[in-house]
Amino acid sequence: MTTESSPPRILIIDDDPNLVDLLTFNLLMHGYQAFSAPDGTAGLHQIYDVRPDLVVLDISMPGLDGWEVCRRIRDMSDVPIIMLTGRGELGSRLRGLNLGADDYVAKPFDLEEFILRIEAVLRRSRRSAPAAKFVYYEDANLCVDEANQSITRSGQPICLTATEERLLLTLIKQIDEFVPYEELIATVWTEDDLHTRGHLKVLVSSLRHKIGDGNPAPNHILNRRSVGYCFQSRTSPNLDSTEPE
Repeated sequence: MTTESSPPRILIIDDDPNLVDLLTFNLLMHGYQAFSAPDGTAGLHQIYDVRPDLVVLDISMPGLDGWEVCRRIRDMSDVPIIMLTGRGELGSRLRGLNLGADDYVAKPFDLEEFILRIEAVLRRSRRSAPAAKFVYYEDANLCVDEANQSITRSGQPICLTATEERLLLTLIKQIDEFVPYEELIATVWTEDDLHTRGHLKVLVSSLRHKIGDGNPAPNHILNRRSVGYCFQSRTSPNLDSTEPE
């Protein structure tokens, strides 16, 4: 996230490169930092990596559409979202707002008006609760503090790869719940069609080793065959793990 003295970060998630270039140019001209992602899956990665102050989200995209991306963003963050669409029907606007979008703009739109809408949404956001829902988890062995970018084991820093960190944070955000394999693959890797459950299994094994999770009987990251993986808190009742790996 930005500090008081740094320009707000705007993330554009849209598969139209011409529109992205146009919006990026205008955002930079108005003093913003601009980032972009060409599809929904890449956009979800950028939420982790960029920590934007506002997301501009297109609805009609291949793969994960804007509705699904909006829902997943809201599962992890309160970052303001302005949705873009070529459809002007009332039903589409209401659907976007019901999913948690902060504003809704139909294409084509006036660029100056669009910048004013960004400014208005950011002003409302600053007056409301903090935008990010950072992960924090701590027990006798493991401490995960996303806000301070700190992950420690027995008080010592752990060096995780970017994919390992995304996996860990994704699991803890839905702590004590099994997250489907496909959702984890789509969140951890941008090119989700190039990765399989086998890749995910290897990544989980590496993460377990680094955080000191037991093997062959892990007590943090559990697997339920044909369902997915779960990060179990030490205070929760034991969950059924059908495949200890």
